Amino acid sequence: MLFGIATEIVGIKIEPKALDYVECLEIVEALSAIHHHGILHNDIRKENILIQHSNGGFRISFIDFAFSERTSDKEKLSQEMANLKYLLSLSLLTTISSLKKSIKSTKLLHR
Repeated sequence: MLFGIATEIVGIKIEPKALDYVECLEIVEALSAIHHHGILHNDIRKENILIQHSNGGFRISFIDFAFSERTSDKEKLSQEMANLKYLLSLSLLTTISSLKKSIKSTKLLHR
């Protein structure tokens, strides 16, 4: 995981309901890497997470570190991670709901 000061931001804000499972995992891993360096973002919301798709892959960027702080407080870091996972769960719940509807409609077609 690379860190640096961004001089140019490229990407679009995430829409949790449109993310797939792999993108959600990558976002969690990116925040975990930030936490590993003792940085608490302190403003986790969809507007501060960008995703850039290119060449069949994607890149995640966290922005707006204005409220960030250095910390070794495991409870604060865990709470921030829980908040992110809740935000991302909206995506996974939508995916599960779509799958259930697809399965139900498939069953109706095969009767």
